[in-house]
This record gives sequence, C-alpha cells and structure tokens, in this order.
Amino acid sequence: MGGGDSTPVDNLLDQGFEYLTVLDISSTALERAKARLGAHALQVTWIEGDITVFPSSMTYDV
Repeated sequence: MGGGDSTPVDNLLDQGFEYLTVLDISSTALERAKARLGAHALQVTWIEGDITVFPSSMTYDV
C-alpha cells in the first residue's frame, strides 16, 4: 500500500519474491513504477485505490 513510485517492489522482485501487489491512490505513481520496472512490471499486480476503502477477498502479508 502506498507503494506507487517507491522501490521496495524492485527489491522484492530482485530477491525472487512472487505474487506481489502494489496499491496506491495515485495512478501517476503507479505508471512511473511500471515504466521503471519495464517488463518486470508484468510480474506485479497493480491496484489504483484507497487502502481505507479497499475491498479484497485476498489475504496479504505486509
């Protein structure tokens, strides 16, 4: 959450983590991160939304 244009997702991908999801309220921040990651962005689920009202049936480790 709030991961948009920050780099933790880059580091997690580099370490071999899978099933990564990045949620951010800013579509601009998400697009910047996708551009930075290039083809690796396809390994991430990107969600534009507000964490305070984010409905999910998935369980996430933070």
